[in-house]
Amino acid sequence: MKTYSKNDIKEVMVCCGVNPGDSLLVHSALFNLGMLEGSSPRTLCADLYAVFREYLGDKGTLLIPTFFYDYARHGIPYDLQSSPPDKGLGVFVEYLGLRPEMVRSFNPLFNLSGVGPQAEFICRGNTASAWGINSPWDRMTDVDAKIIGFGSPFIHSCTYMMYVEQRVGSPHMYNKVYRTPVYDGGKPVDKLVTAFVRYLDFGVRHDFNRLSELGEKKGVIRAARLGSGRVVGFSCREMLEFGAARLSEDPFFFLAKVPEFRENELPLI
Repeated sequence: MKTYSKNDIKEVMVCCGVNPGDSLLVHSALFNLGMLEGSSPRTLCADLYAVFREYLGDKGTLLIPTFFYDYARHGIPYDLQSSPPDKGLGVFVEYLGLRPEMVRSFNPLFNLSGVGPQAEFICRGNTASAWGINSPWDRMTDVDAKIIGFGSPFIHSCTYMMYVEQRVGSPHMYNKVYRTPVYDGGKPVDKLVTAFVRYLDFGVRHDFNRLSELGEKKGVIRAARLGSGRVVGFSCREMLEFGAARLSEDPFFFLAKVPEFRENELPLI
């Protein structure tokens, strides 16, 4: 198994445009990278957490995705303090997601959790909208947060592009309202839960490979080798501008193919 050092991580951060003091969202697939020197499978998550916090410093904020998909899949109520993040998000999220120092946002499906001086601002924007104004994704853009795929390729680390689609108003998406309860420490949250989601019909399927290739070519997506894999990163503001420009040229640029809308059925009426 390949290994990498703490200094290697810091060099990769620089290559990916992440600076001390930044707000940083980490998507992760740790075992694609190998093992951190001096660490073990049992201590890896704690060791990486320490490395990220050290690099970002006292002024930096660390964020992770803590999506709770069972809210929509099975109608299970969401509690910010106790609903476990989806296991598909990886062991780093599983380790960090419910730690008491983490501040978690209100939308069940696409919530973020964070620690650091900007965590409260980013995660507690007084809305349960997934991507709307004052959502975590909107506020990350306000502070020009950085997003990295730590061993996770861009196509698996680009949830931010759903925010871009809502900003642009993609025609293959719509705002869905959810009525299953949300709780904050056991107390009901009186906020409307919405998410901008794709139509399940018409052959709508996202494919971000073209965006990934073009983004790296243009330097909007930065990448560096680490251990046995790669780390990719981008700036929220740069990606919003870049992604919106692609969608203005082709509204279906983020899709595998043009949707097969039907006459007299939403959205084609």
